[in-house]
Amino acid sequence: MKRSTLWGLATLLLSMPTVGLAVSTKSFVIDTSEAFEKGTLKGAAAHSSGKLTRAVSSERSVIDGVPVAYASAVGRDGAVYVATGNEGRIYKSTVQGVKLFADTDAALITSLVWGDNTLYAGSLPGGRVFAIELDGKVRELAKLAGADHVWALAYSTTRRALYAATGPEGKLFSLDAKGQAQLIHDDEAEHLLCLDLDGDGRLYAGTSNGARLLRISGKSVEVLYDFPGQEISTLDVGPRFVAVASNEFPVPPPAVGDAKDLGVAARTKRLRPGKGSVYTVDFAGRVDELARFDSAHVSALEIDPASDSVHAGLAQDGRIVRLSPSGERAVWADVDERQIAAIHLQSATPHFVSSDGVAVYRVREPKTQGEWLSAVLDAKAPARFGELSFRGAVTPPGALSFATRTGNTETPDASWSAWSAESLRQGPIKSPAARFLQLRAKLSGDAELYALEAYYLPQNLAAHVRSVRTKPSKTDDASKPRSTSIALTWDVDNPDEDKLRYRLFAKREGQLAWLPLQREFELLEQTDYSWETRNIPDGYYRVRVQVSDEATNPEPYVARAEAISAPIVVDNRAPELRELRFAAGKLSGRAVDALGPITQLELAVDTGLYRPVFPDDDLLDTNNEAFHVELATLSGGPHTLAVRASDAAGNTSSAALEVSIPTR
Repeated sequence: MKRSTLWGLATLLLSMPTVGLAVSTKSFVIDTSEAFEKGTLKGAAAHSSGKLTRAVSSERSVIDGVPVAYASAVGRDGAVYVATGNEGRIYKSTVQGVKLFADTDAALITSLVWGDNTLYAGSLPGGRVFAIELDGKVRELAKLAGADHVWALAYSTTRRALYAATGPEGKLFSLDAKGQAQLIHDDEAEHLLCLDLDGDGRLYAGTSNGARLLRISGKSVEVLYDFPGQEISTLDVGPRFVAVASNEFPVPPPAVGDAKDLGVAARTKRLRPGKGSVYTVDFAGRVDELARFDSAHVSALEIDPASDSVHAGLAQDGRIVRLSPSGERAVWADVDERQIAAIHLQSATPHFVSSDGVAVYRVREPKTQGEWLSAVLDAKAPARFGELSFRGAVTPPGALSFATRTGNTETPDASWSAWSAESLRQGPIKSPAARFLQLRAKLSGDAELYALEAYYLPQNLAAHVRSVRTKPSKTDDASKPRSTSIALTWDVDNPDEDKLRYRLFAKREGQLAWLPLQREFELLEQTDYSWETRNIPDGYYRVRVQVSDEATNPEPYVARAEAISAPIVVDNRAPELRELRFAAGKLSGRAVDALGPITQLELAVDTGLYRPVFPDDDLLDTNNEAFHVELATLSGGPHTLAVRASDAAGNTSSAALEVSIPTR
């Protein structure tokens, strides 16, 4: 994850043009908000119009040893109070540091709200609400009947009443200062997960097991909208509309009543990555979708009443995204931790709280100088770097400066070069040749950066041929003549995607010279070849495939490689039947092949079927097989004896002998 990042854009893309030539100038182009957001912004802002400027900054205070946070609230003293688990503790964060404020005996503190000088805390399991005095003294205010999870609290200063949204029976309670609880709504949903009040004192609640937005006023309960998704995880009521986060999770919520579910499992489902959408609902009931997030669900919301923008905290990404009414997005914060637990930018102490490792971020005014650090840019091969150019508005002069560093590891480490000297204008990149490049821009004053382009010349990478082999024949139809062409194929690794040319050579075993299979003007660019072997002697051959990227590189930079096949049998000639004779009732002869072995001997008498015969030693294992066949049972008169021989390649020949048997 990146360090704290403020006012960046939500989507990210590094633009790298595709260039066919390996040894030619390429460039990294960064000229969109997405490309700037790919890097790390520290006191810098990436705007949707595709520019970088200075931005607000934040100050991070870590709460060591605490795994998760769920809520925060600001006291009259300006301190930030943070609700945590898994030990039910509340921490107090001030400019002087962080310390433990209150320790309950609950497993999790899920919600915090101030009422006069009392800090109220909802918890689970057990459905308990605590009242905490300014000195940190804790007392149990109420144990709510029919509730095991107190998910959210809201306090009405006009009515001096505390409201609690609970589960697993979807009940909403009001409590007075003495802890007397009154059930004011019992919903069909299993959980009421979030709660807030509008200026007229009406309550808004979001449900799970169905993402419904409820508005409750006295005994009147309205369903303002039934959203897509499984739950409304968080909401915020502003002066003109309600912001709602509806989330969908890949894993369904745990079964209520499971002995292992002490509330932790139910809460955990909200922390697993899912999909989230942010909607606005005005008080007349009009619904608009502001944004949809496919890789993270929404865990916190806050409305900026001055601009009607909505800040959405994302789980999994550790970001706060600023959503304008026009649909413009901006990543307002990007932090080390994975989740945003609470956002209070409109409070007397503007801050937000992250979780999965807990930290409080206090928002400050813009720094004198903002900084942007690019993602590591990969040239795919060792490269020499050329010009670094930029477009921007430099006000005052010198308000933009650039530096670079290079290395050969994907993550910068001690082996990388030091940052180059700061440059105020475009010019040659002064970092040494390497595979990876990183850029840094510093902005001050009213400087704006619109685009950066870094040129480089990568080393040409050789393609490699692997596994030169024959392809199986597509047909076994014995009625068709056997083909004398051998289908060759091979694999190739082409790391820089050059245009490639192949040259093929063959050599018979025992020979010294490789003979070309193509003429030089015959251009072969595909990875297969039909080798016609009709006019070459039978034997065992090896094929050499040579690859070259000469089509896309000048000669000094051409890379060549080659691979040689395993032995390939060329056997186009059928066995010969020699010394065929008939004497004393026996047929004898010999089948001889150039390569062999002879795989089948057959005999047909007159018009009869061919029947197998064995050679003299009964084994068909050589290219020269003699045979003798006893035919004493032939009747008197003329006969035709036909012999057929086949070799391992499937070549077949036949011969016939006319004989006459004396009549007895």
